[in-house]
Amino acid sequence: MRSSASSGEERLAPVQEYYQVLHGVLGIYLTNRCNMRCAHCCVNSGPQERSRVDLATLLPQFADLANAGAIMAIHVSGGEPFLFPDDIRAIAAIGNLARIPVAVNTNGFWGRQVSKAELLLRSMPGVTQLIFSADTFHEKFLDTRHLRTGIAVALSLGIRIKVTVCTEAGLRTEYVKELENSFGTDLLSQMEFVVVPVEPGGRASALKEAYWRPDLRELPPGRCDVINRPVVMENGDVLACANTVTASRTDGNYLKIGNIREKKLSAILDDGKSSNFVRAMRVLGPKFLADQLPSQDRSKLRAFYPKDDICQLCEDLVAPSMRAGLERVLHSEQLSRAIFVAEAIAPVETFGFAGDAR
Repeated sequence: MRSSASSGEERLAPVQEYYQVLHGVLGIYLTNRCNMRCAHCCVNSGPQERSRVDLATLLPQFADLANAGAIMAIHVSGGEPFLFPDDIRAIAAIGNLARIPVAVNTNGFWGRQVSKAELLLRSMPGVTQLIFSADTFHEKFLDTRHLRTGIAVALSLGIRIKVTVCTEAGLRTEYVKELENSFGTDLLSQMEFVVVPVEPGGRASALKEAYWRPDLRELPPGRCDVINRPVVMENGDVLACANTVTASRTDGNYLKIGNIREKKLSAILDDGKSSNFVRAMRVLGPKFLADQLPSQDRSKLRAFYPKDDICQLCEDLVAPSMRAGLERVLHSEQLSRAIFVAEAIAPVETFGFAGDAR
């Protein structure tokens, strides 16, 4: 169902089910403004920020793609999106009409009173999932009782719930156990509860617990999952990658694939799908590209990389100093063959296009 358990409709899938599909999920980074200023925030959001997506430009283009089935799910993030409830309503209305899932990240500040929380969520038909942030950093600004209230109200309305807790190295700390106990078995049984590590970036770069990965004298292996999910940023930039911290720091058009003020969103997404960089990253990974670089360019890479941190390697690959060498690799016949083979043998559920997962 969309956001009311009484409608009798089957609930739409969580947005995570479409993460592996190329452009299956479109992200909208609604704002960098937040009513909290958490120490681990990797995007430096806070009350002083004023950025906000230009919905007047985005929504008509976005609606066309959603109604045509070119987008399978919507993920709204920030900042704190619920500071702009009218914007959420407008986005969710498109998802509601197109019958696709709409997930919204939130800290849950609006859950202080049951009646007000219910009124707010009922005013947003089309919101099918809420992804709450809850950890020791957020607890300095919000009592977890309010978080529980918001979660309970959302569940009563048929909205899917995911709770994400950040800890050092993603460990199940005493705080995590206490939080689970405070929710109780009934609430926990109805939602997804995950623990993830604090990572460097933004204000988190000043936290020692963000540097939990050991440095290794080798390039981290692995393909990229998050490059499947493009994100429209507040300034209109469309990033090819859902890791907005890394993608927004890069230059050129490898991860910044366009701007909705300058080009239609559909054309920008087409550019992303046809990009050899995007295609190589999702089926081969940054190490494969790095290994193809001329020796003089490969020597510019770091001697050590944090274990399994392919994002850092990706950011280094797209640095201006690497452009000439990387361009030669991206236009090489060897890479084209490798991409063709990797895409051909990859299972549909892992690397499928939007039409494959319907």
